[in-house]
Amino acid sequence: GQLQDVCEAMKKCLSAMFLYINAAWHFQVRRCRDMLKELNITVEEMREVSKAGAGLLKFVVAVLGYCSVAREIKPKREKVSETG
Repeated sequence: GQLQDVCEAMKKCLSAMFLYINAAWHFQVRRCRDMLKELNITVEEMREVSKAGAGLLKFVVAVLGYCSVAREIKPKREKVSETG
């Protein structure tokens, strides 16, 4: 059902995000965002179905937010390193 689909998609997102540490992460993050958009479920809706699933979804959303910030900061850090 929907719970299994959501959990499976979140597992794929997590494994893709952990690749972010070692590989080109833009594609992986975009893929995760697309998967979550396709599932069209909020943390609150997920909580009604599964508390564990809601926690996992919340974590995935937080990591995606981190990735956005990291993407923005990376060039700035590199610039500071070059001048320092």
